[in-house]
Amino acid sequence: MKSFLKHLLIIPLIFNGVLFAQCNKYDKELTLLKIKSQQLDSVITNAICCLKDCDYYSKAIVFSIVIIEKSDSVFIDLSANYDLKTTLIFEQYVNLYGCFYYKEHLFVVFLNNPPINFFETTKSKRKFVIHDIGSPVSDYPEWLYLYTSNKFILKKLVNECGNK
Repeated sequence: MKSFLKHLLIIPLIFNGVLFAQCNKYDKELTLLKIKSQQLDSVITNAICCLKDCDYYSKAIVFSIVIIEKSDSVFIDLSANYDLKTTLIFEQYVNLYGCFYYKEHLFVVFLNNPPINFFETTKSKRKFVIHDIGSPVSDYPEWLYLYTSNKFILKKLVNECGNK
């Protein structure tokens, strides 16, 4: 009888774990962009090169580019993220503009005042399936730039290869 009760209590726990382990998924369609700025091209290339030195580097890492225009200045936050779901968190704070692939990495662009002259939009869209499961928390690198007088000035580098 004790064995039966034990199994009876364990079965709901197993099913409960299975139900919570299942992931929801949803579709997200993003406008495809092309880089117009040679300077931005160099900034992005540098970020990828720096990231390749990290132990956790993989081509699955997704980058976010958040561009905020304020007065005469443009601030650019370029950060590496675990996946697209993690990257799309920025959508809560600033407008999603589109995405592009560069050197086998996905870059997702967010702007507060589109359009900006770093990109040109295409008529194409790309559909992504987002799996709504937990992403590991990690301190991936982030580069903070000021764009002024047609130049990118690195203001801060955060968590280079996860080192603080």
